[in-house]
Parts: sequence; C-alpha cells; structure tokens
Amino acid sequence: MKISIFSICILLISVTACNTHEYKEQKGISLDQTNENEETDDLENNQQFKDLVTRPGKALLTWHKEHQLISIFKLNYSPKAEKYFTGSNDFRYRYYYDNERGNYQSNYLPGLEVTYGYNILNMAHYNRSTNTRNEFFNKPVLVNNIYYPSTTPDSINIIPVIRDYYMASVYDEDTNGDSLINHKDLRRFYRFDIEGENKMPLVPSNYSVLGSEYDNQNDHLHVRAKLDKNRNGKMDEDEAIHIFWIDLKKPEAGVRLY
Repeated sequence: MKISIFSICILLISVTACNTHEYKEQKGISLDQTNENEETDDLENNQQFKDLVTRPGKALLTWHKEHQLISIFKLNYSPKAEKYFTGSNDFRYRYYYDNERGNYQSNYLPGLEVTYGYNILNMAHYNRSTNTRNEFFNKPVLVNNIYYPSTTPDSINIIPVIRDYYMASVYDEDTNGDSLINHKDLRRFYRFDIEGENKMPLVPSNYSVLGSEYDNQNDHLHVRAKLDKNRNGKMDEDEAIHIFWIDLKKPEAGVRLY
C-alpha cells in the first residue's frame, strides 16, 4: 500500500504536536511539590517533595576551575511513550567582533555562558577545593536561564573579561495563585556570588522579566520587565514595561532607565 508524502508529513506534524502539548502540560511544578524538608539538602532524596523525583544533568565548568555547576532536572513521565525522561542542557550563543576597539565576544555575554533546559528545578554549586555542595535555591523553582563564568575569555577594549558571579532567571513563586509554578507566574532575576550563595534580586519582585539586551559601550545589561501594578501575580496586557540597567562588572539591584 502506497502512502503519500503528504500523509507522512501530516502524521509527523500530528505526533510532534501531541508531544509538544504533552511537554507543555508537564512544564513546571505544583505548589505542593515545593514544601521543603530542612533535614536534607539533596533534592533527589527529599521525600517531602510530593511525587517529585529529580536527576542531575552534566557538570558545567566555569572559568574558576574549583567551581562547577550541576543542573537539577525534574524526572518526567510520558504516558504516550510509556517511559521516563529528563531534559538536558542547551546553551545560548552570541558572537561579536570589533577588532578596532579590541572587543571579542564568543559567549552569550562577555565572560558569561548561559544554559537552559526543560524543567530545570535548581542549580547545584560544587567547590572542588573544599568538596562541598550547595543549591542556589532552598526549594524547587522553574529555571529559565543560568548565567555563569565562561571557560573561554572574552575581551572589552583588549582587556580580558572574567566574571566571578552567577545570575539566574527563574519562576520561584506561585504568584498567580493557580497552585502551579510555571511560565504564567512572574519571572524573577537574581545574582549569586561565586560560591552560589548570597542571593540578590536584580529586578524588583513586583516585576516580571521579559528579556534583555547587552550594552557593549558600558558593559551593562538592559533588562525589560513588566510591572505587576495590580499585584495579581500575572502579566496583563495593559501593564507598563520598564527597562533597568545592570552593571555586569559588579551586578547590583538594577537602576531604572525607563
């Protein structure tokens, strides 16, 4: 029996759509899966996280060889495929060359690599010199992006750029009250020191981060964020969008530009 190419294409589109819908439904975590058991710092063995099983991803190397990161993924189950699966790390890239000024950028931002993945619930920091491990967050969150010191150096005006901090864009609270932590909640932006500690908000908590652009003249990051003016924990169409600048040489709370 002959099957037309058109029929095959329709079948493939249907299967892909189903899988995409299935993944979308599983994206995020329920609120009762974030109750913390303070007796353990290991997400995988924390039985207080209801029906939540995690798996570590690959080790991420940084410029500082004693500091490494490990993504912590949610273990998902696909009823259609009848098997368990986790996400994997992917990376964002942006290349920039300006030989006249001595600017060279092979990473997403000068001196910073950026990783993301499907259902990353936390990021673990490991210090090789002290053989200690700690998590960025004390309970599961939904990670959007993690910025960390790149293993390959970039330069600005011929001077090498080396970072000694991490930044994280995450959904860490059920802001809209639907008992889920997912992309419908407000997205926050934080900075951590090289040990993965001393969390600092870079954008006020009543905003939701939309995106960012790099200012190569000042080595600043311009962050676009929507103000949750009515404090309903959602991004409404009629709410204002503001821009904050963050100095990447030493990130502190962002200064409102617009």
